Amino acid sequence: MSTAFEKKYKELVEEGDGFEDDPDAYEADNIFFVPPEARWSEIAKAAHTPEIGTILDKAMIAIEADNKSLKGVLPKNYAKPRTGKRVLGNVVDVFTNMDMSDTEASKDLLGRTYEYCIA
Repeated sequence: MSTAFEKKYKELVEEGDGFEDDPDAYEADNIFFVPPEARWSEIAKAAHTPEIGTILDKAMIAIEADNKSLKGVLPKNYAKPRTGKRVLGNVVDVFTNMDMSDTEASKDLLGRTYEYCIA
């Protein structure tokens, strides 16, 4: 989601019409809008802090607030005490270091990664 958003964001900035912060500009291309506090760069900065779970939960809430079709869909249980913050930070690192620039191929990679994790 973040990679597709960032790609479209850069396109909109280059166009120079000021639509880069307009959720409708993303919806037109079936791309979810990611608010500033939920962008991957912000999450990655907090990967190895004790607050990473809370930051992820708040990011999910913010994404749902700007994308009504996601309302109630995204997980918001990362701040629970039983969630290992070190492991969570390491997972964030894995995705931070993964090249997801080819969003079509990345969907398959992400799906396989998700299936592996739930297994």
